Amino acid sequence: MAASEERQHGLKFKRKRKKSFLQNAKGFGKKGKYGHGTQLDQDTYDYFIRVLELLRGDFDNPEDKESLVKNALDQTEGSEVDQSSNQVGARLIEALIKLAPPSALPRFMDIFASNLRVVATNRFASHVLQSLIATVSKFALDRFNNKKTTENSLESSDENLTEAIATDWVIKIAKFALNNLEEFLWDEYANHVIRTVLLSLAGIPPSDTDSNWAANQKQKGSVPAVFSSSFSKTEDEPKEEDFPLPKGFSDVLKDFFKRISSLPQFSELAYSNTTSALLQTLLTALSKVHPKLKKKLIKQLIDQAFCTKITEEDDKKDSEETPGISPVFTTDASIRLLEAALEHASTKYVTQIYAMCFMGHLIDLATDLATNFCVQRLLASISDKNEFEALFDEIAPGIDKIIASGKSGVLLALCQACKRLSAKQGPFIEQLMKALDCYEPADRRPLITPLCVRLCTFEAFKTPENVTPSEPVAKDGVSKSKFNLHGSLIVQSMLTFNKPIKIVNSLLEMPGSELKTLMCDTKGCHIMDAFVKSEFVGEKSRERLLHRLLGSYVALACSKHGSRALEALYGVSSLKNQMKIMEELAGRENLVTGTDSGRIIANKWSLDLFRHRRNEWKQLQSRKERTKDMFADIIGPSKS
Repeated sequence: MAASEERQHGLKFKRKRKKSFLQNAKGFGKKGKYGHGTQLDQDTYDYFIRVLELLRGDFDNPEDKESLVKNALDQTEGSEVDQSSNQVGARLIEALIKLAPPSALPRFMDIFASNLRVVATNRFASHVLQSLIATVSKFALDRFNNKKTTENSLESSDENLTEAIATDWVIKIAKFALNNLEEFLWDEYANHVIRTVLLSLAGIPPSDTDSNWAANQKQKGSVPAVFSSSFSKTEDEPKEEDFPLPKGFSDVLKDFFKRISSLPQFSELAYSNTTSALLQTLLTALSKVHPKLKKKLIKQLIDQAFCTKITEEDDKKDSEETPGISPVFTTDASIRLLEAALEHASTKYVTQIYAMCFMGHLIDLATDLATNFCVQRLLASISDKNEFEALFDEIAPGIDKIIASGKSGVLLALCQACKRLSAKQGPFIEQLMKALDCYEPADRRPLITPLCVRLCTFEAFKTPENVTPSEPVAKDGVSKSKFNLHGSLIVQSMLTFNKPIKIVNSLLEMPGSELKTLMCDTKGCHIMDAFVKSEFVGEKSRERLLHRLLGSYVALACSKHGSRALEALYGVSSLKNQMKIMEELAGRENLVTGTDSGRIIANKWSLDLFRHRRNEWKQLQSRKERTKDMFADIIGPSKS
């Protein structure tokens, strides 16, 4: 009954699904409004909508798709700029350019090059120009590297577009943007064109994640993801010869750096959304092609932008609100740029940024909605052990404030830094216990795992009065509140510490019912992966966990998430312990095979064979074990 009410409650407040672009476009067409921007006639508008619909669908053979693309491209001839300046027209032409054969590109290249200023600053045509730049530069790069692309069906026999023509055109567009930099820099649409130019000059495919069409294609697997930002950091600097580029690309990119870094208003660029994003793109491009120039840019940002007040008015405002806080934390634009700088900075500049922007204010920054991600990036970027220990000593006393503020991502980043640098692991666990109020008295310490996985204090965990009505409470008054994703990830990281004994013992002292609940949860089940894979968790601890779970194996096998946790534990168990699991499952075989996850487990572990011919099952397991041992050098030794 309660579950039914919850479902009804969820349906009642279910967010209304937004209409797709094509649905909205059709609606406007019925009202006689044929898209934003330049107006199209009704026949052309309806045709474009129909082609977009067909491109979203599947084709019986590639020839049908090629024919559709060719016919649609023919319809744009003579009206390329006007149709690209219409919302629907721009969507279609942008999609067609990415699918077009090379022979179709020169027409657009010539026309757009003749109308660059108009196209680059147009709300819709600028997107088409970006796609054209990315496609042509990719063609030039592929031909330069003697690689054949499969996505756009580039043929070596096609001489309408050669590497030299494509390279010259990209450089021509880049130099036009460079010559008009002061104007385009602040223009909302031309700024995006410059960013595409910078990435293309560096040989980096621009991200298509902002395009609805591309997102739809990516779901079908036809457009690969090309950009992913990670908190992982490497100190190896690329060399220019590692990334061969068409002649002139590298030089023009260097000219962009010189021009941008010499702007009189350089310090202001970090504090505007459009210009900050451009600087982030420049950092990415330089990181790949000109690492030395990237270092110069980061140093200039530190000296002229991150630690310098923009105006006297801002200076007074900052001093009144948060004395001593660096001005870089005053706008979202500058904060995002600081994160990018930390991502690309060497150890030397990470140290400078930490000392000049973060030191003395870490707890305040870690608990703020806007700046806590910067602290996470700092923790992920820092690589000097001594420096990290000083940072830890400053931020650790504020762990309770970080948890109370809900910025648990900072806590996770701190935990992962302790693991990565093998530093302050014991003090981290101790400070976390104090923050969760389970350090003193000592009998509370075994509760560190259930408290951490929920990121709640001892009082909130044990006192029924502190539990919200929607949260079920056990007979002993223990809250069965939802598990916290970051809390689960922190437990997983702590299990890989050099001495995770406190976390291991805490996990093993949890009641069997609570362990089952944890392992059947989408967030909690991955804790078992860390438990069985950690080299610092011994075989005896795994056996104790198996013993704690006796009577719960069937429930775990029948659960989508519990079954994967059970499978992880089964995979590192001895044959004797595997048989204990199988005996319990065999006793409730009908129940196990009645669920999808249970049926998978039963088939994978040969449950039917175990029930009827146990000796054969043992022989099968022995053969599997010998096979594992035979390929141990490749797949790793068995832990069982």
